[in-house]
Amino acid sequence: MGEESIEGNGATVELGHPRIYRVLPDENLYELSRGEEKILFCLFKSCTPLNLYRLEKLTKLSHAAAHQNVKSLLARELITPAETEKWRTGLPTSKYTLTADGFEQLFYRVRIYGRVPKVMIECMDYWAQAKTHESLEWWPLFRDDPLLQRFFFNLITAPWPKFHQPKWSDFFLSALLGFFSRWRHNAHDKHLMLHTSGLNAATRGFTLKELVELKQRLKQLIKREDKLASALANFIKHYEEYYEAGLEDLKRIEKTLGYSKKQRPTEAKPVGGS
Repeated sequence: MGEESIEGNGATVELGHPRIYRVLPDENLYELSRGEEKILFCLFKSCTPLNLYRLEKLTKLSHAAAHQNVKSLLARELITPAETEKWRTGLPTSKYTLTADGFEQLFYRVRIYGRVPKVMIECMDYWAQAKTHESLEWWPLFRDDPLLQRFFFNLITAPWPKFHQPKWSDFFLSALLGFFSRWRHNAHDKHLMLHTSGLNAATRGFTLKELVELKQRLKQLIKREDKLASALANFIKHYEEYYEAGLEDLKRIEKTLGYSKKQRPTEAKPVGGS
């Protein structure tokens, strides 16, 4: 990729291998301009959570030209003429850096400032309403709590394990269970790897204090939401062979979920789907 850099909203992102982020001291860095929000929203709407983290469309755009203006965006039908007219006063008129790395910069802000940008919340609301992807089934449960928002946002934008392509719901539930359980130690166990990769992705940017609080919030959420508790119970049953049966960790899960082994469903229903 070379040693180029992009700038915007008080931050410079150095590109290379590995990428180095240099964030300037700017308390307003988190905030996006009105024009940026509208452009981002249009682009996010054209993606699904599955291809968002891969930034497939945006990467292709980045390869075509590193700097894009509104006219070129229109040519690629990423922003419609009607939307441009509606938001004409808010759109930037000069060249605007729109690259995959620019979106990584947006994600990076979440990990620095501990807040999910409003535009991303709006996009997930849009996806959930449009039912564009199974992952958004759980979004309403996490939407109104800042810590849970970040947990969900991290998973939505995380790359899945290349060696194993589970349903997103399995990836999500395995990360959720990561706060309450240990899995059998086996370096070649793909389910163990799924669990640890999901947990690592979900907790990016959290401080130790925040993780302690997050664990309590997740427990409360599980106890409060029967549908989520049921999905977790079935997930455990389905993958029980990968858990160290009899450990205190598994007992704590059962206590949290409010059921015992004898009360478990006899058949594992599909997880995370309707």
